[in-house]
Amino acid sequence: MTRLTHSSITARFLLVPLLTATVAASAAAQTHIERHKNSYSPRQDVELGQQAAAEVRQQMPMLNDSRTEDFAERIGERLIDAVPSDYRIPEFRYSFDVVNLREINAFALPGGPKFRHRGMIEAAHSEA
Repeated sequence: MTRLTHSSITARFLLVPLLTATVAASAAAQTHIERHKNSYSPRQDVELGQQAAAEVRQQMPMLNDSRTEDFAERIGERLIDAVPSDYRIPEFRYSFDVVNLREINAFALPGGPKFRHRGMIEAAHSEA
């Protein structure tokens, strides 16, 4: 049988507020997303992004591996599904391409095109 002492009782009562404060601090540490004014319409963003994506696909070595592209697409779709409805722009045309470079890098273009380097996928070792 455990004997309760003044110090063990004090420690237990101090632990509850400490855990509560820790949980509250974690919730407060969430990234706050703020919508900024965009001088382009969604249609203009899509047009700019599609033009830039075509240039990227011409100038950079694309992986062109259906298995890896499917993997990137699955992850991308999950990311899109996680966007809060207040921030969704239905006109955007998302795409998820893999650049055949070993560096760990990724970038996004206006209106939806996303690119990630092969090295980023290799370094991750898993979808998680």
